[in-house]
Amino acid sequence: RAETSFELMETSPLWQTWTDPLRLRIYGPTGLSGPRLQDALSARGIDVEAAYGDHILLLVSLYQDDEDLDRLLEILAPSRPSAPPAKHPQITVLDKLLLPEIVYEPAEALALKRSDRMEYVHWQEAENRIVLSEVMPYPPGVPLLLPGERASREFVAMMEELVKNQVHLNGLDATGQLAVLSEAQG
Repeated sequence: RAETSFELMETSPLWQTWTDPLRLRIYGPTGLSGPRLQDALSARGIDVEAAYGDHILLLVSLYQDDEDLDRLLEILAPSRPSAPPAKHPQITVLDKLLLPEIVYEPAEALALKRSDRMEYVHWQEAENRIVLSEVMPYPPGVPLLLPGERASREFVAMMEELVKNQVHLNGLDATGQLAVLSEAQG
């Protein structure tokens, strides 16, 4: 197979401790954001696992054959960067273990979410609040907080770095709001 300047991802963008040879990190030409590259590939029938600030992640599955990969290379060839990208900073905040205080069991917290005891706050204002939704960066898809856990100062610091690095966060709405137990209750 011909060599390309697209980078094979040797480690996850979030953790340095594992390798997945079927996960491809692809950078577009300078100035093309990961989300715009994802949109362009999606319009051509290519499913993208995740998009970040300046790159995308693709997963190669057992169901894909050489023709699928050749098609991907044909689509990407006109936009191939002329040189490999410079070393990008890794997100290291998730290397730290976060052990939040458990205030309610998840089932109890989800019941509270369905009651009138819920409100929304921006994640930057969530310190010391009891969350009623799972907060999970994706990838890797490992929750930072589960329903019923108290958001700490460390949680807010992690969120700052994740948002700065444009990591997709499940559990927040489009404006960064997070479901929490209303202050009168928490």
